[in-house]
Amino acid sequence: MSLGSIGADPAGLRAVSTAVSTAAAGLPRTCPVPASVGDPAADAALADFVRRWSAQFGRLQDAASVIARQANMTAVAFALAGE
Repeated sequence: MSLGSIGADPAGLRAVSTAVSTAAAGLPRTCPVPASVGDPAADAALADFVRRWSAQFGRLQDAASVIARQANMTAVAFALAGE
């Protein structure tokens, strides 16, 4: 979006904010815990992988939430400025 298009239609940016917020809320916060494969070393490696992957989901959800808030605040600023 260009500054002109945001200024002409701040509601469009609010729609982007809403869509990103909805997508962020739909992300799983953690991966499901896998069943044991019977090998302690493999189980430990799999548990570590799931832990790290779950952390990535959390970071992705946090980033999407920040993007949504920033988009909404930009729309509010343009609406208040009357651009």
